[in-house]
Amino acid sequence: NKCGLCAQLERMISALAKCPSTIRCHPLVTMKACRFVKQYASVLPLCETKATFEIASELAINSFNQDFSSFGSLESIGDSSPLSEAANAIEQLLRSSPALFSSPAALSVLENAWKAPYEGKRINLEEREMLCSGLCAVLISLPQDQWTASVDNLARPVIACLNIVSNEADQIMSKGSGEGFGPLLIRLSNEIRLLAAIVQHFMKAKVDKEVDYRDRRKALIPLLHSSWPVLTHIGDKCGTHTVVTSSIGKLLTDSLILTESDEELPLLNELVSLAKAVLAKSTSSSSVSTMLTFVEMVVDKYGTNGNATIHDMVKDLILVSYEAALSAGKAEGSEHSQLIAATMFSTLSSCAKRCPMLLLTLARDGKEAGEVIHSCIEASPQTLKSNEPDTIITTVRFLAMLISALKTLSLESLDDGRRQAIVPVIDYINRSFRAEILISLVTLSCCGTLPLDTVIDFTSLIQQILSPSQWQDVEASISAAFSTNQFLLGDEVKTVAIATFKRCSGSEYPESVFADMITDMWNMHQTDDTGAIAGGEAVLQFVEKFSKDR
Repeated sequence: NKCGLCAQLERMISALAKCPSTIRCHPLVTMKACRFVKQYASVLPLCETKATFEIASELAINSFNQDFSSFGSLESIGDSSPLSEAANAIEQLLRSSPALFSSPAALSVLENAWKAPYEGKRINLEEREMLCSGLCAVLISLPQDQWTASVDNLARPVIACLNIVSNEADQIMSKGSGEGFGPLLIRLSNEIRLLAAIVQHFMKAKVDKEVDYRDRRKALIPLLHSSWPVLTHIGDKCGTHTVVTSSIGKLLTDSLILTESDEELPLLNELVSLAKAVLAKSTSSSSVSTMLTFVEMVVDKYGTNGNATIHDMVKDLILVSYEAALSAGKAEGSEHSQLIAATMFSTLSSCAKRCPMLLLTLARDGKEAGEVIHSCIEASPQTLKSNEPDTIITTVRFLAMLISALKTLSLESLDDGRRQAIVPVIDYINRSFRAEILISLVTLSCCGTLPLDTVIDFTSLIQQILSPSQWQDVEASISAAFSTNQFLLGDEVKTVAIATFKRCSGSEYPESVFADMITDMWNMHQTDDTGAIAGGEAVLQFVEKFSKDR
């Protein structure tokens, strides 16, 4: 009953307005009041008394602006705080009725709250991002000809702060002293994330009127252009610090939505150039990995683009990422194979999906065609044995995507030069799949050394390798896998399992039966006394279950 609820809300908000000092007397009371406003933010605009919404908004904004430092440890309670609850309430109010905040007076109040961190008030990044989300909802409700100026006004203190803090960081670095450098890096990271939040929330903000997304992009592009000099400088000077590169990667990823047409090609070039500059400075696998979500999205979005300039841009970006991964591994003393898998397989999966021909020929200057894919294939047997489940799954999914990509290639459509370059690469991949990779997949899955939640991915990949292969091409690998010391289930299980693998080669064997067989072997290897398994009841049941010709 909205009418009854609105009447009740009017009375409650009116009562709160009569005792502002009570709301401010204790952080817990402030939190509860703001949480109440947040919960009913979508209903307050429906109240017959329009002052109800205004009073609730004033309560939330005053709470946001209040100084709680005098309360000491009570400034934060549990996993929340009065500031966080106030920011959340403001965000919901702004989203529920942005037009009510579009007057100059209301915008001025919101602007003061937005600028508070630049005037000494301590506000966490999360609260500032919430406020940014609500402010973008208000800005998008303004007349369209005010968007660019409004977005610029929102971003101006952020960019000014970036310039000031980066200058302070430069001075510390020039002195060779690290004292006070950490907090500056965190501040740079936070301000860059706010720029990303402006882009993200302005593009996603809901609006009652029909809006062309191209107009939203036009309002945001000047923001990026004006911030580019300081961002480039920060990337150059602080690109070795993960806390900064992660925020730059977030901004680049969120900004990619602005490059939807050839008109935005210069902006795409700027985004890619900044990513390459940061990657070139990266000295650790963690700082490289912070940029790879952006690289992956560029490949996914532009990998099939026929524009030669964009094709070269994508190629260069992948190769710079690859070079950065190698350099970081050398600096850390990491194994080459582990590093490639941890940082590049997800990105190269997108490449296999969107532009397989590019992936198969990727190589740095002076290297043979296929250098990158050779390195990754060579690394796979080791990364499949990783202690990190994410690395295992990423490797398996990359290999599965590569197999699918090879099936789509039409070598007949290539000229002689390209065909001669790519055929040896494909032959190497196929040989590796049927040899070292297949041995690793079968050994790890059938001998029970994998995490259980990866077994299905392994069995699916094994079948992808077996189904187009002739038995004589894979027999040696299958036999080698079941001849390792890790296989503890005896000759009867081995014989039945190999026979099933043979039936899978060169044909479409039921996936569910094959997966069931490997899962049963995995389970039998989990017992504390595997010696008692061979010849035991579980083995007899297995042999009876899978020796039948299915």
